Amino acid sequence: MNPVNELFRACEKAAHLNYQDLSRVATVINQIDMSCLGESEFTFPTQFCEFVEIANEPSFQIALFKVPAGHQIPLHDHPGMTVLSKVIY
Repeated sequence: MNPVNELFRACEKAAHLNYQDLSRVATVINQIDMSCLGESEFTFPTQFCEFVEIANEPSFQIALFKVPAGHQIPLHDHPGMTVLSKVIY
């Protein structure tokens, strides 16, 4: 199974914050690289971050942020949410 599809299934299962299932989500995230996202190289925006929605379900969201070299996403909070992330370069 494609790791992105596997991530979606793992998120569905962990949506009720079963921490064992959440651990599975983290394991699947570690398998994802650029080739899993359908491209060997990304075309990055030159000035601003780009948000790409992969899945938006009532209990979870999977998204990709394309961040140009030298740019950053400001530190921020997600109250009431559990957030797992991975940097792919």
